[in-house]
Formats: sequence, structure tokens, C-alpha cells
Amino acid sequence: MKNRIIKTIITLLTSTLLLGCNTLEVNKTESEQTAQTIRNDIDFGNVEIYHSTSKEEFDRLTPILENRNGKIIIEVIEGTVLDNNGNGTDITGKYIKYDSDRFSKGDKVQTVFIYNPKTNTFDDVLYRIDSLIE
Repeated sequence: MKNRIIKTIITLLTSTLLLGCNTLEVNKTESEQTAQTIRNDIDFGNVEIYHSTSKEEFDRLTPILENRNGKIIIEVIEGTVLDNNGNGTDITGKYIKYDSDRFSKGDKVQTVFIYNPKTNTFDDVLYRIDSLIE
């Protein structure tokens, strides 16, 4: 009986080791396929970056945003937090809302907008990243 229990335990351990060891390889393959899919979806020649530091630069960007036609447009702006509620303005004087938990009155913030390449809508932002400048 003792011999049978030992053989059963050895069989279970061997099976677990053989079947369980390929899990990492399967996950690695799935990750590689996902990464390749992402690379295929993004054509890096279609990326344009604009740094709006004045009203004139923002006005030049407006028709580009309205006629993206598949291009990935990235806009970088700077703004100032006006109060502790997160209300602020950018350099062109336009209103922008900041996270009041992360930023406080007087903070200078750099904001990056990544616009949806599949539409030409002016306010269709896929991602927004705010970072403290000073």
C-alpha cells in the first residue's frame, strides 16, 4: 500500500512538472502575437507631433486636426492651474481641467493629447497625459 501511494505521488509530480512547464511558453507566444498586432496597427510614418505655444500655432493645428485621415496627431501644450479645484488655462487662454488631487494652484502642467486617427472630430482624444513642469 505504501509503495502504491509513493508511485501515485511520483506520477502526479511528474505530470505536473511536464504539463505545467509549458505555461510560460504559451504566455510568451501570446504576448509576441499581441505585440506584432499592435505594430501592424500603427504605421510610425503616420505620426505627427505639434507643440502649440501660441494662438497662431493652435490656429494652424485646427485644420490639421479636422483632416487627419488616418494620421496619428499628437499635440503638446502647456498650462497653468488657476485654483485648487483643478481649473486652469493653457497658453492660448483656453480652459482646461486638471486633476485637483495631483495639481494645485499655480502649478505649470504639460499636457499631451493623442487624437483618434480613425475620426476627424476635433475633440476625439484617445489619450491625455498631464505632467508637472514646475
